[in-house]
Amino acid sequence: MSIINTHKNMINLYYSSESQLGKKVYAYLNDSDKELLAIDVTKTNVTGTQWKTISDQLNIPIRNLIDVNLSDLEFNEKETANFSQDDWIKILNKTPQVLNHPVVIHENKYYLIQDAQEALKFIEDPSAGIDERKK
Repeated sequence: MSIINTHKNMINLYYSSESQLGKKVYAYLNDSDKELLAIDVTKTNVTGTQWKTISDQLNIPIRNLIDVNLSDLEFNEKETANFSQDDWIKILNKTPQVLNHPVVIHENKYYLIQDAQEALKFIEDPSAGIDERKK
């Protein structure tokens, strides 16, 4: 059983409401007919196991989920080279606003959203625009 629950007609969104991109993606997905489970990481605690699942499913290291330029913490390349996966999880849990991009989970597939327009593919109806009178 997966740590993160998904459903065919549901979209899971992990995002930071403190990021412009996160707010835009949330707005797009919230306008969808599909059920949205939006997890604002600045208001809801995400477990280390969930972060690990997300990074594994995206096939990226946990550190790649973090925008080190947004943190009040002083990061330098030499220091972070020695950070463990657990260190990066602690950073995400203590300063969740450093999540660099929203993560969408749809139909058991994970997507790192780098542009708000990417969210449109989850809400557009493939039959949109078909003239119903031409049946």
